[in-house]
Amino acid sequence: MPRSSIADSIAGWEKAVANARANAMDVPGMEAYLAPLEKILADAKDLTARLDMRLGIKQQETRDRRALIQEGSFQVSRIRSAIKAFYGRNSERVIELGARPVRPRTGKVQQAKAKPPAVSPPGTSGPPSPPAAAPNEKDEAPRNPTAG
Repeated sequence: MPRSSIADSIAGWEKAVANARANAMDVPGMEAYLAPLEKILADAKDLTARLDMRLGIKQQETRDRRALIQEGSFQVSRIRSAIKAFYGRNSERVIELGARPVRPRTGKVQQAKAKPPAVSPPGTSGPPSPPAAAPNEKDEAPRNPTAG
């Protein structure tokens, strides 16, 4: 059985009522069948109208809530700024209101300046230094000596 939408069902019922009303004189007892269908049709239309109204109200309330959230975020930002201005932006007290204090950076050391290699004094044993590469040798993987 093919599925139909609610609107299609209501439109079909309206068409059935209109056609039955047109032929009510020819079919005896048709009024007994039409009265319940007309009541169901009226109730379905009323319920659809109420659902549409609630949908509109819901959409408006969602817009209102978004506006309130935006206004609230703005006010919280102003409060955090006032707290930072009073206590200082480096103070840990600003954490109480959800703000982050400005802290010095830690972590990666900047690689801009290369440190000179440590030279061990003569006569002390240290880790062996790697052999110096030939100046014209490229960094390549060793070649297969058996390949021709």
